[in-house]
Amino acid sequence: MKKTTDIRTAQRASSFGEWLEAKSETGSFLMGEDGPVSRKEVLLVNIIIFLLVIGACAADGALWLTALCVVCAGVLVRQLNKESENNSKQRNYGK
Repeated sequence: MKKTTDIRTAQRASSFGEWLEAKSETGSFLMGEDGPVSRKEVLLVNIIIFLLVIGACAADGALWLTALCVVCAGVLVRQLNKESENNSKQRNYGK
């Protein structure tokens, strides 16, 4: 029973990873000539924007929260740059 549960969990994780790596139709449409973008890139951009808005709203009352949001956004921007670089390399290899 445990082995079946582990297999199902692995399959779900694999299918979620494939879903994240898939091309986002809306994101690609909005990017225009910059090429197709993955759902992971779109998700990262949305989380970064959310963190910046939360940090800006908390700037007056909770400076620690603002600092935390800025640090998290910085880490995610770095991850987004790596993801974009990997996707551009894959697109160039395909040509």
